[in-house]
Amino acid sequence: MSWEVKQSIDFYLDEFKPPRLPDDLKFILVGVGLHAVFAVVLIGGLLINGYVQSAYFQRISMKQSDVERQVSNIENERPSLQLDPALVAERDSAGNSLESSRRILQYLTQQDIGESHSFSGLVTDLSEQRVSGVWLSGFRFSDEGHHVRLTGHAFDPVKVSAYAGSLLDKPSYQGRSFRFIQVGQEDEKSYLSFVLDTRNKGDESGATEQTVLTSRAIMRQL
Repeated sequence: MSWEVKQSIDFYLDEFKPPRLPDDLKFILVGVGLHAVFAVVLIGGLLINGYVQSAYFQRISMKQSDVERQVSNIENERPSLQLDPALVAERDSAGNSLESSRRILQYLTQQDIGESHSFSGLVTDLSEQRVSGVWLSGFRFSDEGHHVRLTGHAFDPVKVSAYAGSLLDKPSYQGRSFRFIQVGQEDEKSYLSFVLDTRNKGDESGATEQTVLTSRAIMRQL
C-alpha cells in the first residue's frame, strides 16, 4: 500500500493575481489622460480658428485692395477741381466785409465814446448780436443815437427778420422800430443785401443830423 500526497493550488487567490495599481495612481493617470485629450482638442480648435481668421483677413485685404483700386480709377477719371473765380471773389468780398464789421465793433467797444451821445450802449448791444448767416457791412447812428441805420448781407430774408427782431429786444434798442426795411439781391451774387432804418425812406435826406457816428468814419481811424 502506497501513500501519495496530493496538493491542490487555487490560482484564483490574490497572491496569484497580477498586481493592481493603487487608486490614487489610477486617478492621476485618468486625469492626465483627460487633460491630454483636452489639450489636443484645444490645439486643434486654435489651429482651425487661426486658419479661418487668416482666410477671413485675406478676403478683407483683397476687398480693400479692390476698393482702393476703384477709388484710384475714379479719381484719375474725374477732372481736377477748379474754383469759380466769381465765387472766389464773392467769398473774399464777404470775408472782407465781415472783417471790417468786426474791427469796427471791436474799436468802438474799446473807446470812450461818451454816455451823452448814447452811442456806447448801441454799439455794445450791436457787437453782441449774433445771427448765423447775417453779417453787417456798415452802420450809422445819428441824432444822439435816436436814429439807427444798418446795412449788411444775408443768405436768407428770414434771417434778416430774425436779426432785426432779436436786435430790438436788446436793452439799448428797446422802444425803437425799423420803419424802413429793404432786402434785395445785387447782380448775380448768391447772398442778399439789406438795409434797416428807424426812419422812413426819404426822411433822412431832409433832416439836419447832429452827432453822427458811422462805420466809414471809424474805418478811417483804424
